[in-house]
Amino acid sequence: MAILAGAAIFSIGDRRTLADRFEGFQAQAPFPVLNRAVAGTAIRLTFGMGGFEGYDVLAHGWPASRYYPCENAAAGPADIQAAVDATGSSFAYGPTTHSYMYTWKTDAAWAGSCRELIFTFRDGSTRRV
Repeated sequence: MAILAGAAIFSIGDRRTLADRFEGFQAQAPFPVLNRAVAGTAIRLTFGMGGFEGYDVLAHGWPASRYYPCENAAAGPADIQAAVDATGSSFAYGPTTHSYMYTWKTDAAWAGSCRELIFTFRDGSTRRV
């Protein structure tokens, strides 16, 4: 299983978009590098935006997962170690770490396939992991 992600947003009085503020996903190899995980587990993805940009930083209905051809992904360095216990996907902000956390509950039916997770932010920009 592989994972992918992305996005951007505007703030009042600041001309930088969320894409400009996006600090990358922490602990995952950058797209299109393959991040291996066990299908059916929950994976915590953490990213920074330079501070709190509101809980509506993501566009409505995002992130979304889709099939990704495994042959298009570069070999990754290791398995994902960020698996957590979860019954479903969730989104939160950690004020002490100044990071957003998305817990992605993967589907056991995805075993043996590659997936990308696409983050679209409220300004329409995207990131993949």
